[in-house]
Amino acid sequence: MTTLLGLRLEDPSEVNFTSATKINALNVGQRTLVNLIHESYLTELENLTTVVPSSTDKSNGYIVLGSGVNPLRNRIMATEVKYDGDFKFVAMVPFYDAKDIENSYLTPDEGSPVAWVVNNKLHIRPSATLTGIKVYYLGLPSAIASDANSPLNAGLHDIIVDLAEAELWKMDNNVSRSQLAREMGIQQIQVLNERYGAEAPKEVQ
Repeated sequence: MTTLLGLRLEDPSEVNFTSATKINALNVGQRTLVNLIHESYLTELENLTTVVPSSTDKSNGYIVLGSGVNPLRNRIMATEVKYDGDFKFVAMVPFYDAKDIENSYLTPDEGSPVAWVVNNKLHIRPSATLTGIKVYYLGLPSAIASDANSPLNAGLHDIIVDLAEAELWKMDNNVSRSQLAREMGIQQIQVLNERYGAEAPKEVQ
């Protein structure tokens, strides 16, 4: 990726842009990409973490999403919980809907648990009898190093290079080339997002 970026910048010998500068720009491009593209293109970032809730977790009704679970865009894809039997998926709800479970007809139980995320905490109801939790989430991509490509799908690497090129031309005060490179990268992201919208599997009704 650094070689391709050097060619784009017409600087393969790294006279104007050092290797470290290009790597920093590639990491900026990667961060921009993962925050804009549909998560279906980020399967390499899918993670599963299993948590054994402590007595404090149970009494609080939540687990803190700390260093062990660091989701990209706060994106918890799904949660499974275990009480006495097997693990079962939880109904994830937005935080602003959590108040609805105070309705006696909607009170969650071990057969129909509910969860939501707020303030970097995963709240689960009911929580007192929890014995295990599985959290599926999108993790942060590892940084691009001098001797490695992006951990993302190779089909996304050209977009990262486009965005990195835009960053470096901006540093070089070449606004027109910076805008052109960024537009190319953003347009490719938009095309992929639109394609997913048209080709996505249908949801269960």
